[in-house]
Amino acid sequence: MPALSAPLLGFLAGIVFAWLGSEELSRKSHTPLSRSLLVACLFGALVHGPIAGYFLGFSPDWAFAYAIDSSQLPSSAVIALAMLNTAVVPLGFLAARSGSRRRRVQTVVRIAAAPAAIGLIAVVTTLPRLGTNASYAQFHGDFGKAAVPGSSLGYAILIMGTIFVLGFAWSVHCIRRIQIALQDD
Repeated sequence: MPALSAPLLGFLAGIVFAWLGSEELSRKSHTPLSRSLLVACLFGALVHGPIAGYFLGFSPDWAFAYAIDSSQLPSSAVIALAMLNTAVVPLGFLAARSGSRRRRVQTVVRIAAAPAAIGLIAVVTTLPRLGTNASYAQFHGDFGKAAVPGSSLGYAILIMGTIFVLGFAWSVHCIRRIQIALQDD
């Protein structure tokens, strides 16, 4: 997962979870804690954070789209970015909580618009670079480059993308079940 777009994707996932949990949020206006927020925290900690951390750990030059030489970065910066990716899902949830509680689509869309636009622009502008599997030196020295499809990085992207989609779908399912249980009460 590219380092620039990963936090934005996690933030957007949190916003979606908040919108889906609007029934619960409208009933629990006195406390910021909810079962839907717990689902968002678990998704961030068990799915989004580890996936983003995997690419930061095993393909850091690719994750930074060959704009930064990862060997020059302190390891604490990479760890901090991995931890940020874990935290952005519940942060997105909390950012959209108020608008979701009141069921104001415009408010939630306004919160989601900037991260969605920035993430889309980041992916579109770096897409040619993200199709290459190499180190920073190989990419800029124009040697040893390989296409991502068929490489170990390509398989990792495919597997991690599948895990992300399945984890997201399961989280949506869990939040919908919470909402149905609340409607039955």
